[in-house]
Amino acid sequence: MWAVVPAKRLREAKQRLAGVLSPGERHDLARAMLTDVLRCLSGIATLEGIVVVSGDPEIAEIAGSHRARVAADESAGHTAAVECGLRALRAQAANAALVLSADVPGISTAEVERLLAEHAQAAAKGTALTIVSDLRQDGTNAVCCSPLDAIRFSFGLGSLQRHLSAAREKGVAVTVLDLPSIALDIDEPEDLKALLASETQCGSARFLREIGVARRLA
Repeated sequence: MWAVVPAKRLREAKQRLAGVLSPGERHDLARAMLTDVLRCLSGIATLEGIVVVSGDPEIAEIAGSHRARVAADESAGHTAAVECGLRALRAQAANAALVLSADVPGISTAEVERLLAEHAQAAAKGTALTIVSDLRQDGTNAVCCSPLDAIRFSFGLGSLQRHLSAAREKGVAVTVLDLPSIALDIDEPEDLKALLASETQCGSARFLREIGVARRLA
């Protein structure tokens, strides 16, 4: 099992937080979140490796510091970036992948290991898909697929239902897991509040506390 992490260029990340964070702070937060995610993944012994998908040289540097490979991609969308990462895995004959958002900074090793273990059990019986949605039960923050072409992916708003429908149409066994540390992605100011209120000591939360975001959100 390989992990695929699509990452938007840092200077373009998190535009919906513009009312709370300056451009420089959004850049630094996106960098911290990607670092949190890669730090977690690099400690998962059952992962064969990590592919970070981005055309941003700064992101490539972060990936390299966590011994992750880089698939250069200049596409504008999350789905296209995921497909780029999966193509890189197909080229080396990988047969399973964990696709994970780069903006889930509170991610825990225990929950990633549970996701991988439950997917492995399902995949032992045949083609399988295991999904973790966002807190709003709308998007797809993480998905394990065996094989890589189990379904055609379509990320973005409403992606959870699209992926469930695609799985049903192809007769693919699908499991949806409730894993809070993976479900909390950072898109809106309310998500910042939730991260700060959590018990996580991730670098992203420390950064937000250091710049006094809680006062801005009050």
